[in-house]
Amino acid sequence: PFALHQTLAGHSDDVTSIHWSEDGRYIATGSLDNTTRIWSLHPEEGYIPFTLSGHKSRLVSAFIGSNNDTMYTVAKDCALFVWEWHDHSGAAGAASSVLAGPAARPSLWDDA
Repeated sequence: PFALHQTLAGHSDDVTSIHWSEDGRYIATGSLDNTTRIWSLHPEEGYIPFTLSGHKSRLVSAFIGSNNDTMYTVAKDCALFVWEWHDHSGAAGAASSVLAGPAARPSLWDDA
């Protein structure tokens, strides 16, 4: 039988899409709130779930690319957004990452 592993909360409306990355590390959820969220079932140190926004219509689907470095989101108005992951290494092993897409300069930095 199935057992509840984890509850992922954050969307403000119904979830319309869920997609696992090929390596099983991440889950992407799309919602009627026009956003996509990226979750980790087993978060690594410093991981912060991302919220991707910019669509003007409800999300139909969200997909994670095979290398976990690209996201594709599709909305009801037929807009397709492609988001790319960029990793920037800092001093003393600190890392900052951004997932940038077509939205008006999204600020999705993880300064952990």
